[in-house]
Amino acid sequence: MTGTTGRAAMEHSRNRRRRGVRCLACPAGRAGASGPARSGADLCGSERSSRPWQAASRLLFHIDRDERSLPAQLGWQDDDGTETAISFQSNMSDFPGVHRAADGTAYEYRGRLTGRWPYAEGMPNAPISGSHHLHRFRTEEGWGGGWHRSHELRLLVDDGGPAPVERVTWRDQRGNSGVAVLHTLSNEVEATDVEASDEFEEAGEIAENLIDESRDKWLAGDDVALLDFTLARPAAITSYTLTSANDCAERDPRDWTLLGSHHGDAWTPLDVRIGERFTDRFETREFFLRPHADMPAFRHYRLDITRNSGSNETQLTGVRFIEAPTGKGFTGYYQRYNEGPIGYRGTPVPSAPAAALPAPRLASDLDAAVASLTETAQSLAALAARLRNN
Repeated sequence: MTGTTGRAAMEHSRNRRRRGVRCLACPAGRAGASGPARSGADLCGSERSSRPWQAASRLLFHIDRDERSLPAQLGWQDDDGTETAISFQSNMSDFPGVHRAADGTAYEYRGRLTGRWPYAEGMPNAPISGSHHLHRFRTEEGWGGGWHRSHELRLLVDDGGPAPVERVTWRDQRGNSGVAVLHTLSNEVEATDVEASDEFEEAGEIAENLIDESRDKWLAGDDVALLDFTLARPAAITSYTLTSANDCAERDPRDWTLLGSHHGDAWTPLDVRIGERFTDRFETREFFLRPHADMPAFRHYRLDITRNSGSNETQLTGVRFIEAPTGKGFTGYYQRYNEGPIGYRGTPVPSAPAAALPAPRLASDLDAAVASLTETAQSLAALAARLRNN
């Protein structure tokens, strides 16, 4: 499957609107598949109007699962509530569709193909709007009780609007269909160790429960407590979560301070909370730190609980530490023709690291640089000698 780009315009008549779009589309550079492309489109109000269509913002899209099939239908929703759905002719020459603006106004929508090019050649003369991106995902399919690696998914829908796309649906000409709901990925940092000022070892309600995947709790026999966490690596966290325990809301923390340390000796206050409440059992709440451009990456974090909700005991079920978001992932489903739907999810393809020079090439370049510097030094020494003689 592939993408399409174009331009569109909009017209207004009394209680009626039309919009046109020209779109771009491209073949993916192999037989039977397609890549980015260019075409044009128009919009029109949901009520019929005799007024002419007008060009709307250009449309650019690209969807590719390496399945060598052209798109038949495409729908998307931006995070400002704008929605669009289109259906292509079999040769992708044009499409009819419908568009609903963020204010709820509905339009007829149509487009004409104006250009195609292989994905590998990029997207010439069709710049992507600032809020839109070509996403590349490593994907997994869920079936048979587990998750299994699948094809890379390349996904772009750029309708020229100010808001990024948050949901995409598609069906290709072979009858395969999919849905991808994009979401920001949090980046949880693993805590490898935790020590507590107190814990109830006899009942197994120990501090270690706070960083495992169970729902077992930690319980301290006091209304104040200290929890010291060691992370797997230094991290500049942007938020953290606390999960309440299974019972006794009066044991929930109310006031606390989060501190960070490089080596576990000198502590820097990072976040202070007063009068916090959990409204339910096993409730997870996320607390965000005030952003700083130069936030230090600490290896050790301390949760200093200075008051609970009225009990002489304090408890929690979980504590997690989170770095800045790492990009967009997606959750959805995929359905092959004449088969049932399966789970479908994806995470960003990591950026390729800068290529390093091979060691022999690097050594050769350094030798050449040394020889050049030596020759230059000799020339300067000879020049200095001549100047002294004169």
